[in-house]
Amino acid sequence: MKNIYIVIFIVLVSSCSFHSADNQTNLMEFELLERLYFPLDSITNRDKVRMGYLEKLNFLYVHNENPKKIDFYDFSDQTFVQTVEFDEIDSKKVFSRTMVHVVSLDSIFVYDQMTNSLLLYTDEGKELLDLGSVLNGNEKADYGIMPWSYFYRSNSGDFFFGVTIRGESVKKTNASPVISFSGSTKEKRFYGAWPESYAKDNQMSFAGPSFLEVDDDLFLSMSFSDELQVISSSGELINKIYAGSKLMHPHRSRRGNAGTPEESARYQMTNSKYMNLLYDKSSGFLIREGSIGSSVPDNANPFSGEIFPSQNGDDIYFVLVVIDPEKGKVGEIHKPTIGNDAFSTENGIFIQDSFTDPNNEDVLILKRVKIK
Repeated sequence: MKNIYIVIFIVLVSSCSFHSADNQTNLMEFELLERLYFPLDSITNRDKVRMGYLEKLNFLYVHNENPKKIDFYDFSDQTFVQTVEFDEIDSKKVFSRTMVHVVSLDSIFVYDQMTNSLLLYTDEGKELLDLGSVLNGNEKADYGIMPWSYFYRSNSGDFFFGVTIRGESVKKTNASPVISFSGSTKEKRFYGAWPESYAKDNQMSFAGPSFLEVDDDLFLSMSFSDELQVISSSGELINKIYAGSKLMHPHRSRRGNAGTPEESARYQMTNSKYMNLLYDKSSGFLIREGSIGSSVPDNANPFSGEIFPSQNGDDIYFVLVVIDPEKGKVGEIHKPTIGNDAFSTENGIFIQDSFTDPNNEDVLILKRVKIK
């Protein structure tokens, strides 16, 4: 009997030690270094802008939904440089959530969601070249493109887009999470693999991936997976990295009246989902943004405007997982977000600041931070 107690004690101690180590998280934080203020004109809506950074020119560009234009700023002193306004007809193709990628002042790529075409514009807002449709008629019925989830491989001129499956099982499609498109050859190629869990729930694949390239390797983040896939430039899966957080919860399928606006909103609000992925050039780390989700009771109206607690019963709704590209997860940052247009330089990470002077429509504010 004494030996049995000893065995039980050892098992309990081992179990406690394991869970204690498993639950230990290296908490990190953003250190605010400065705020940068970029002047906006009277017709630019501060809350409706998407931005990007041109490293070679040291320019910030701001794409505004209404009117349809792109403003360029000298990043060194935050002064306005010039505006590219799109034609009245062509501007219909340049709307919110459509990819606008600026390679240079006279080379602006636009993804037209109406035709699934990739278009090249000049600095006068004129359509210069239609590079062709990324999807043909048969493919449109099988999967869709997420043009706001993309990157541009400058050495080859290829664009990489996120793929979303429209209500079908991932087992029934030949599409993979990422598709590349060559503007010169029109060649298309798929990268990455759907996690096994995606085959069990069709709703998972409707939320597309986030991805980026570091040193010729593609890092792929799936919305409902704790892992990052690391893919070589040739398309080979070379590694999987744990990049999850215990603050995140398993995927919850739609319930009851799945097609109603209320259930759709509840599904969006309550699910934990990994969203944006950023490479921090100042630290060499990847930053993976996770939305933890809110705890919305089944009898509550998700449209009531009520602020529900997070799924963990606290006020932490977002987590940033900090990852070494070679060694894996190194820590977490709780509460901050990065958004889908943050960028980094050797001097830090630049994120839109919507909380400083929020009612001032005459200025776009960026905060420069670093991980510590």
